[in-house]
Amino acid sequence: MWGRSSSGSSFHPGVCMNARVGAGYRRELRSTIPNSSSGPGNRAIGSSQFVWKGCRMGHVEVGATARAAIEAAFEYVDDYRHVPDWMFGVKHFTPLGAQTSGVGARFDTALNLGPTTLHLQGEVVEWARDAVVTLRVRKGIEGTLRFTFQPLDAEATRIDAVVDYKVPGGLAGLALDRVLRAFIGPAVRHTERNLRERIEFDYAARKDCGS
Repeated sequence: MWGRSSSGSSFHPGVCMNARVGAGYRRELRSTIPNSSSGPGNRAIGSSQFVWKGCRMGHVEVGATARAAIEAAFEYVDDYRHVPDWMFGVKHFTPLGAQTSGVGARFDTALNLGPTTLHLQGEVVEWARDAVVTLRVRKGIEGTLRFTFQPLDAEATRIDAVVDYKVPGGLAGLALDRVLRAFIGPAVRHTERNLRERIEFDYAARKDCGS
């Protein structure tokens, strides 16, 4: 989802986990992560954390343009076999059952966070071909990962990713939150660059093979 073209992300306070900042909420941190891509129109990659009823909630957005047709970009992201190749820290991404795409597909994965490994299970809760894929994490931590796709022309696709997560309270939750904060910057930079490059390489290979 991300070549040569412009890329970036935006920060939106108050939308973390669909929450409104108000009674019971405390915004704990707003940070910006330098974007590794260069070019006109690039923005800093932003992340935010909130505290609500003892739980820490985070929100990250990042987006870029890949030089690939929307069908090719979507198919690459939707193919679970590619996920460990482009998503930072993912050791494996294994289907739980015969279904591997579309609403209801479930996956088991392990995320290497450096000092610890986070074991997660997620389910696709939103899926529309060449438009959107949303994965909801239900085990390990709570959260969602949502990809949206927009064609810019016949061979360029805008892809945006939004991550929302919630870490439980208590000492264990606080320790995990600190690890996640340190992980987010490198993870976003790596994923933005690597996924974009892999989509474009895969698309070029398809064209060379005439598929």
